[in-house]
Amino acid sequence: MVDASGNKSSCSQTIRFFRPTLADVDLPESYDGNSAPFFSCTAVYPTPEWINNAGLEGTPTVFDQTEGCNIGWTYTDERIDVCDGTYKILRHWTIIDWCTNVVLHHTQIIKVVDDIKPVMTCPANLTVSTDPFNCCATVDLPDIFVEDACSRINNVRAMVTTFDPDNLEQTAVYTVPGTLNTFHENNIWDRDTLAKFGIVQSCLPLGTHTVMYTAEDDCGNVANCVFQLVVADLIPPEVSCVTVTQVGLSADSMAIIPAISLNSGTYDNCSPVMFKARRVDFNECQDNVFYHDSLTFCCADIGTVVMVELRAWDVILPAGDVAPNFLDANANSCMVSVLVEDKVKPTCVPPPHVTVSCENFDPTLWAYGFATSIDNCCLDTITATKNITQFDTTCNRGTIVRTFRVSDCSGNTPPCTQRIQVTYGQNYYLKLPDDKVVYSCNGAPNAFGAPSFYGEDCELIGVSYNDVYFTLVPDACYKIERTWTIINWCTYLPDETCIEVPNPNPSFISNDPANVRAPILSPPNTPVPWAPTIIKINPTDPLPTNYSDIWDANANCYRYKQIIKVLDIQDPVFDECPASPVEFCDYTANDSLLWNFDYWWDNTLQTHDLCEGPADLKVTALIPAPVPISASVSCCSSTWIMMAKWNPLSAVPTRRPPERFTTTISIHSIMGVARYASSSRIFL
Repeated sequence: MVDASGNKSSCSQTIRFFRPTLADVDLPESYDGNSAPFFSCTAVYPTPEWINNAGLEGTPTVFDQTEGCNIGWTYTDERIDVCDGTYKILRHWTIIDWCTNVVLHHTQIIKVVDDIKPVMTCPANLTVSTDPFNCCATVDLPDIFVEDACSRINNVRAMVTTFDPDNLEQTAVYTVPGTLNTFHENNIWDRDTLAKFGIVQSCLPLGTHTVMYTAEDDCGNVANCVFQLVVADLIPPEVSCVTVTQVGLSADSMAIIPAISLNSGTYDNCSPVMFKARRVDFNECQDNVFYHDSLTFCCADIGTVVMVELRAWDVILPAGDVAPNFLDANANSCMVSVLVEDKVKPTCVPPPHVTVSCENFDPTLWAYGFATSIDNCCLDTITATKNITQFDTTCNRGTIVRTFRVSDCSGNTPPCTQRIQVTYGQNYYLKLPDDKVVYSCNGAPNAFGAPSFYGEDCELIGVSYNDVYFTLVPDACYKIERTWTIINWCTYLPDETCIEVPNPNPSFISNDPANVRAPILSPPNTPVPWAPTIIKINPTDPLPTNYSDIWDANANCYRYKQIIKVLDIQDPVFDECPASPVEFCDYTANDSLLWNFDYWWDNTLQTHDLCEGPADLKVTALIPAPVPISASVSCCSSTWIMMAKWNPLSAVPTRRPPERFTTTISIHSIMGVARYASSSRIFL
């Protein structure tokens, strides 16, 4: 050092460096709640640096330094999760002395614990009104936001404890489970959520009740908040008053109407109702400042319409007049037109509501009465209209609303209604067509019977059939399987199935009369002639089937197969058979070899020139030999045709006196039975 005068002085310092060993290393302690306190959960992972910055031992130290010159270290973490915000870290340190290559291992335990309760802002005390038609409240508990520092919210719930408003004693406890929901623009990485509790599944009575919200996070930390829920009757009466009323002045030129007389069904969900009334406009008869127990009318009102306000309260009222704003929250009003002179509006009394079955329904509605009315002055007309928008005119079911309007001479027309409910119940019985064995090939298809019905009053029955022909059958010329489908269009559902009604065949014998009997479907114990059929369906059945078990009052539809067999026992019919006798004459020169015998002499013609020549005859016939026959036969059609050609040159004897030739026609059915025989004479 040199001072201002130039004097100098010097000194020296010796600095020695010591090389640390592993014995000089201070190992970080475990933050496990035993050796050192654990860490509360945060959004930050407790790295060694984070622990050091917190002023704790996060890394090994050498001579209190986080760097050890020739001592180096590293670590690996093994994390064990307990719940969302709680986990343990096994931090494995590997420490090496670079000068000696000696290695030291150390495990540090770090515990991070979520011991922080969820945070929620409790709703303010809440006042709710009773329901419109009940003296209790259906409460939709308010939603809240729930936050947590480390863990997700696991569940939320609410508990409502109700108390008697008179003695404050506890009356009930209701548990309301909550649900966790996200919300608009929610950051899903934040551990906050919307807790929805919904509606308490019980109507809460009047009184001041306690609601406790509980939120629990994934690590079991529970937070509660409590607020008051007041159920009060905040709904004023549902007021209903007569629309128009009429008053007649008495002998003293006054008429007094109690306010309650203007009521027409006013209702309150909790309390009895009290009434007062006032005029809308002031006149000399009565002021319009206060509500009065009664209304007073006088001569000044004659010929005018006085508007009156009827006011109803659901609290106890003092006797006498009250101010217009008296307990407004508990009051409601309606307006009445008071016609002075005709003080009573006509009544409209509808006939009673009617419920009638469709079988007994009177479409004229005459049987269901008519409205009646009473008026003190002058009744004009009663008119009636009907609304059939809810009535099925096809099947006669549904509701008809009749609206009656009564008009008096002053033009008051109060309405009233009557409901006519027409019920419908399907309950028809049916007899299915018998199987048929017919002996006529040309029978009309509709001559084989059809289903018949009982109790078909309101039903809209549709009947159809489908035929399948079988021409190769052993016991008939042909067979028709006619499948009947019976539908009630008033109840039929296309997607539903039909009841398949079996065709009974109790006998082994083909075409046995017992096998053609069709069943009757009706309820058990139905008397004859509509008693249900009881018969075996198959000959081998051990017991007969009672078709009342197949009948169903609510059947969607029925399907039944009728068997029609056609047997051929009809005689053939000649079509345009020639008249007999048939004469044929030929005036050409006679054949001298055939016709010159004495017995061919014709005294009338005085000649041997007799009729001869080929005659080509076509007959529907079977001609005995030796006449050759070619025939064509068609069975089971409307006409059988057999064509025979006869050549007289090969059939007429060469020597025979002139006489008639007789042909015998015999026609046989396909079964080999002779059905028709006839003779024709041919003159030559």
